[in-house]
Amino acid sequence: MRGRVAVLANGLIPGSAAPSSAHGLRATGLYTGLTGAGIACDIVSASSAITAQLDRWGTGRMRIPAHWRILQDQSLSYRLNADYRAVIVPNWPAAKGFRKGDKVKLIYDFFSATLIEHALIADEAEVERRKSEKIALLSQADIVTANGRVQSKYGKAFCEEEVGLKLTGDVPAIRLALPWHDPQLAPGPMRIFVGGFLQAWTTGITLQGLEALADTADLEIHTMGFGQHAHFRGMSRSARASRSHERLIAHEVASFQSYRDLNTACHLALDVFEPNEERRMSYSTRAISSIACGCPVITMAFTEVGRLIERTGAGWTLSEFSMEELSALISRLRDNPDEVAAARAATRTFWEAHIDPRKQIGPLVRMLRSGETNVG
Repeated sequence: MRGRVAVLANGLIPGSAAPSSAHGLRATGLYTGLTGAGIACDIVSASSAITAQLDRWGTGRMRIPAHWRILQDQSLSYRLNADYRAVIVPNWPAAKGFRKGDKVKLIYDFFSATLIEHALIADEAEVERRKSEKIALLSQADIVTANGRVQSKYGKAFCEEEVGLKLTGDVPAIRLALPWHDPQLAPGPMRIFVGGFLQAWTTGITLQGLEALADTADLEIHTMGFGQHAHFRGMSRSARASRSHERLIAHEVASFQSYRDLNTACHLALDVFEPNEERRMSYSTRAISSIACGCPVITMAFTEVGRLIERTGAGWTLSEFSMEELSALISRLRDNPDEVAAARAATRTFWEAHIDPRKQIGPLVRMLRSGETNVG
């Protein structure tokens, strides 16, 4: 096993028959790209992270795919050092306290702006503690990568200014990548998909706003996870629609396969929000998972994903968050199915250029094969 690469996931992954985290999707994309390049690889998770997520969703059931290892927390560092030649860590929470041995390369992946997120859900002392954990892990890195170009710039600045690492060149931007799934549209009204949980940093659209959109004739809005809070301090975990609405259909939180299957059955997806520091840096997992299902996305123009959508035509963007503009756009699209069909066709172009795991993993594969590092 010594020649293998470990990708750490801080939670459940696709294929586990349980709800997956964004970490799980990132790990799966990296795993798919690496194995597609002929590099032996496992996804590895600490048992405490898995137990916490199973408890959160009230299910003790899951399946463990052959490429997923769940290790006891106390043996995680030992097994990673003993069994792998390289360990990829998307952000630090998956590997708190990890100390790498002399024979292991540590690849730190700036997957998301986690410290900026934590500043919205934890007090100052806790954020400083988590920052120290991040620096302790990052200071051991041999290779640094990032999820997109915005994260690449952030990662380079953080490494050099906060950790004192000297990087040779830019941080490689290895964007979130997922396998392609063909859309599965059935006859009927326009169906709009809204997925993902409410977060402290994803403000803007509300259940009441979705109800108002659903009042538009000849469309349905399908949600999974929306209305359930993740990480909010002092708030209940879930919110309910204010009234029964036959065209606003809330699906129970389910496995990523069920999430994906619902997404492929919809004509377009919403990933809209008000601007803040975290959202301006985000390379949205929600938007990317929709595009990988052949489902064009309405999102914000100020994000990296929004700029790529504008370039490829794989959806539409709003210059600022406005329910009035969103409603007008949806009404226009409902009356112009050819425009929606053209955007759906463009999602394949987007996927081939920016989401195909075999292409996105290229810079990391080259460094692993050559023994090169980008930390001086």
